[in-house]
Amino acid sequence: EGPVAIAVEAHGTGTGFEKLLKNECEIAMASRPIKETEAERFAEAGFGDMTSHLSEHILAMDGLAIIVHKANPLEEMTVETAAALFSGKLSRWEEISDAFSGAIVRHARDDKSGTYDTFVHLVLRKEKLEESTIRWESNADLSDAVAKDIFAIGFTGLPYIRESKALAIAEGNGVPLYPTVFSVSTEDYPLSRRLFLYTAQSPSNPWVAKFLAVSLSAEGQHVVEETGFLSLLPRLESPRIPADAPAAYREETANFKRLSVNLRFRFNSVELDNKAKRDAERILDMLSLPEYRHRMVRLIGFSDAVGTPESCVAISRLRTAAVADYFRRRGVNVAVSAYGSAVPVANNATEEGRNRNRRVEIWVENQ
Repeated sequence: EGPVAIAVEAHGTGTGFEKLLKNECEIAMASRPIKETEAERFAEAGFGDMTSHLSEHILAMDGLAIIVHKANPLEEMTVETAAALFSGKLSRWEEISDAFSGAIVRHARDDKSGTYDTFVHLVLRKEKLEESTIRWESNADLSDAVAKDIFAIGFTGLPYIRESKALAIAEGNGVPLYPTVFSVSTEDYPLSRRLFLYTAQSPSNPWVAKFLAVSLSAEGQHVVEETGFLSLLPRLESPRIPADAPAAYREETANFKRLSVNLRFRFNSVELDNKAKRDAERILDMLSLPEYRHRMVRLIGFSDAVGTPESCVAISRLRTAAVADYFRRRGVNVAVSAYGSAVPVANNATEEGRNRNRRVEIWVENQ
């Protein structure tokens, strides 16, 4: 077959959905999940359920970094402080830091940006962006502007931190985490985000399915890494165990390394979400390699804090058991533990936080 030309345009997530809906493109790249209102429009137009695994394809992980000038002495910030700062409730650096003073200069992406939508969803929530904020169409241009102004602050995707400095971010009373490969891959970092490809459920152009197959393969995921985003390929790490973690959890993981992937679930269900379904296959492919084939794999489940402690342990055990059954059918030697709402990675006061707390960690025995 001869060469195939593919036109790529980057004007923001919302633009991609509009063009896909009008059949002016065949793949919409998105840095946020499709909104309920957008999905309804697609359903009305005969596209079917755009949240199904046939239409929604998770391509990579990224972290939304809050960035400042390298000379700014600030090292960490809570999500709540960031919301107050970008909404204008805080306007001077001395309101945040004893070591720095001056008027805050805010930078943000424009309204068409999926990065901005993610920031609104994860940080601003019900607050409004302060009107004097300088807006940018480009992540790179925003980051370069922050790097040139000691009073500036902005937000961008991980590949675009460039010459600025990323802050460690905490949610509520949580431990501040920098946007690292591991903290973003596991989605423990508060401002982690998934990057998506959306298509019709049965694309008429055969090249769409071929493009998706390559993009989601190991080969395609290596290309993801080359571009500066985080691939979905599982990696083994030795993370720090939180000081308040149950003693049993600490003991069970003592001779294990943790995979850089958490399996998460559809809301109010034991069914894995679209990312986790593909992640499970990648994990099983890894565990089938000779060096892992005879190692014990420990699945450890957690829940949000909704309900009694007993019910939280029960639902986390139920979800983990469902994953364990699937792994065992594929020949993996699995042990199961469940700790309910212990060791939260996010704020249980928000739906986004509760969703991140509902997870199964995968630990692999050391050789």
